[in-house]
Amino acid sequence: MNPFLRSIVVAVLACASLAASAEKYPSRPVTLISPIAAGAGVDVAARAWMNCVSDPKRAGEQFVLLNKPGGNGVVAANVFRHAPADGYTIMLAGMSQTTITPYTYKKMPYDPEQEFEGAAMFGVTDLVLVATPESGIKSVADLRAYAQSRSNIDFIIPARASPAHLLSEALAAKLGIKSTMVPVVGEAAGIAYLLGQQAPVMILLTGSAASYVESGKLVPIMSFSEARLAKFPNTPSAVEALADPSFVKSAWIGITTKAGSPPEIHSALAKWTEECLKTPEFRTNLEKAYFTPKYSSPTEYTKTVRSDIEFWKSWILRAGVSLD
Repeated sequence: MNPFLRSIVVAVLACASLAASAEKYPSRPVTLISPIAAGAGVDVAARAWMNCVSDPKRAGEQFVLLNKPGGNGVVAANVFRHAPADGYTIMLAGMSQTTITPYTYKKMPYDPEQEFEGAAMFGVTDLVLVATPESGIKSVADLRAYAQSRSNIDFIIPARASPAHLLSEALAAKLGIKSTMVPVVGEAAGIAYLLGQQAPVMILLTGSAASYVESGKLVPIMSFSEARLAKFPNTPSAVEALADPSFVKSAWIGITTKAGSPPEIHSALAKWTEECLKTPEFRTNLEKAYFTPKYSSPTEYTKTVRSDIEFWKSWILRAGVSLD
């Protein structure tokens, strides 16, 4: 073959090969980094997502979960931010890791708005304020009266700078009451404190509170939702109890890629997630983990992140929360 023609053929084949490889994603296993320890409800939801997305009708490749708990998400985020922006290392991101944790440090350990690019949200779970029956608190009015009669009220919080912590600070300010935050290690420890009557109130995930409310061991006061929750139909929402929609704060989880990842990868993850949310099996698995299935597109994801950052940053500053 003429050398000139040979060079053209080689170039054409090379381009075709590159195009084919660019179209095929994934062509090898994908690592999903999780900031949550194995066994938690979020971990269950993550595994359900991986099982669905890896189906041959969608990605057709294995997704490997890498649990990196610690530092309110800092450990996972640091592993993620040092990975290549090629779509083969992605991250399970929640409200705390994306919109709270980095802003509790004077020197941000990572910048989610610059370094992360949300592909899709797939689940939300609501928060609910509960009280012990012994406290006599059955409503927001009761909560205010209780605090005023004692010049203070103790809120148990599962961790400093957690959504429950910041919402507790915001709620106390909204009601004009003095409060003390009592930090414990996780919701389970907080529930033990409540049952031991070491403090009267705490904000919990609905899944964590449900069995205790059903058994009468805890009393639901208010959900941080727009409308009443099906699980707690007699409990007013934040909009009803406070007449303030800014207190509507559901915890959410989603999938994020690194900023700068190829747009086709971002689109594929969003498409597969949306498809999974139409399957009964995935929806059931999310509900078992106490998440409400809900899809948010990349555009909606970005909008939610910006709104949450604005809300949480203001309370981080007002409450003087710093993890440095």
